[in-house]
Amino acid sequence: MKNSTFLRGLAPLAASALLLPTAARAQTTSYTGTGWVNQVFAPGIYCVNAAGQVLVRGVAYMLRAECTDPRLTGRHTAFSDGYLQADGSTVMYGTAYYEVGTWAGTNFTPNGGIWEMKYNGLLQTNNSLQVTHVGYGSGGTIDGLRLEETATRGPAANALDPTVPLFYAGTIKPPPVSTTLDAEDFTSGVQGWMTINPGYGTISLFPTNQALGMRADYRGYSPGPLGNFVHAHPSAGNYNWSLADGQTLECQADLVRVSEDSTNFPYLVVGGDQGLYFVSVSHQSVGLYKFTPATTPNMACFWVDTTVQLPLTNIVIHLALTRDKANLIITAHVLDKAHQNAVLFERAFVDTPAVEATLDTTQYRALTKTTTITLVPDPGPPVFAVNGWHGGSAGGGVGVNQDSDGNQPPVEAVWDNFSLRLSDEPPLSIAPAVQVTWTVPAGVNYSVEGAPSVQGPWLPVQYLTPPGMSHITIPANSPAQFFRLIQAP
Repeated sequence: MKNSTFLRGLAPLAASALLLPTAARAQTTSYTGTGWVNQVFAPGIYCVNAAGQVLVRGVAYMLRAECTDPRLTGRHTAFSDGYLQADGSTVMYGTAYYEVGTWAGTNFTPNGGIWEMKYNGLLQTNNSLQVTHVGYGSGGTIDGLRLEETATRGPAANALDPTVPLFYAGTIKPPPVSTTLDAEDFTSGVQGWMTINPGYGTISLFPTNQALGMRADYRGYSPGPLGNFVHAHPSAGNYNWSLADGQTLECQADLVRVSEDSTNFPYLVVGGDQGLYFVSVSHQSVGLYKFTPATTPNMACFWVDTTVQLPLTNIVIHLALTRDKANLIITAHVLDKAHQNAVLFERAFVDTPAVEATLDTTQYRALTKTTTITLVPDPGPPVFAVNGWHGGSAGGGVGVNQDSDGNQPPVEAVWDNFSLRLSDEPPLSIAPAVQVTWTVPAGVNYSVEGAPSVQGPWLPVQYLTPPGMSHITIPANSPAQFFRLIQAP
């Protein structure tokens, strides 16, 4: 078998997914609970830096927790760092480990699994507490499950007061979905793949060096509404899909080669009967398109980027669709397979329920130097689900378009290592904030300004500056915000 690598971690919000046992998959459940501090290993180290900030490091303690869900009843060991703010409150953050088990008085018996949690929170001047936890379970019946939790406590005598309980409210979620809908390296030829025939030209698929070859001869034929194209996709199985919020559908394939002609545009497509998204490449452009029943027989083009110079041999084309509530984040990548998948091109686009701005036919032809493609406006809402091809299965596929007047030589493309995967991930952070870090040369001062757009207005952002290296944590409470450093007087 050939070496086939599926790319992860390229789309926005995406990271490494876990392939988890079916037994660990469960429904989302909520719980509440109560916890008490029952042992303090280290009360913490306090330090005042040159900027006058009070830092807290190395607090270590244990809690006894009893919850409505026995998977959260147990012994919690927490390690905390933090710093005091100007109003006297303390920002807390760190790691906690929840051992699942039972209590008999002060005796604890573990019975399967540990939750590994990251947390942050705020300790008020009256020692009341608000903390957010997120993490994963390992072992036992919690293996791979996800946990999101808030903990609150009322006023207390001190930060580690054992007499005042913490109140938990959380949600146990199933492991992240990581489902390979299709993976084909063509070592057994091209069986199980079929073409979409636009009704003109001579089209064929053929095996070549354990890869998928496609050929189309349009000589003597006038181009169709989408130009002349050949498209191939898996014909076996049922690859219907539906994107839930936070899920990502990724499709990729290796373009081994395409016949050299400025009119040939290889492409990668993902979608089905309710709509398609596809990305096409040429030596000097990459474009993102949308086709739905509402655009038939034409398509919409979100953008064409002509700032690139790309090889059309031994590259990887990757397309990811990530649902963010009512929006769809579409990310296209072109990678250099010959150089450890170095990124040659990357661009993202957000398809919202509104009608997006798209290129018209005149703009498109000027950018691509083509003559046959006719475009239409965006039909509106994103495509979140498909139920099949027209006459075939849903999912993804590969193809090549020829901007032909009926006199071009036959177009031929070779593809390999096709993959289609559905996955989801928990949030990558536990607070809606941005941390900005920069070096501070001797004798130079900077201040940070923030703005809702790159045009401004730019206003100062308040923060504290440790000596030598600065960072701030800024609440992300607006849809978009940009930052810049300016040298302060």
